[in-house]
Amino acid sequence: MRLLRKLWRLFVDDPLLAAAVPAWCLLCALLAPGLPARARAAMLFAGLAAALAASVARAAHAPHAKM
Repeated sequence: MRLLRKLWRLFVDDPLLAAAVPAWCLLCALLAPGLPARARAAMLFAGLAAALAASVARAAHAPHAKM
């Protein structure tokens, strides 16, 4: 079990971001199949950029932030 945890932490720095990315991709695929490609791309980009910005903001305000 410890080996799996170490392996997980090796590849995943932020578990919330790791969960948000596939969840947002799935949500976009389910909710916007009829939209034009440009609208789907913009929606996908905006959601992923928001998830990344939230992750960066959370890490910056964490008490263990490394600079």
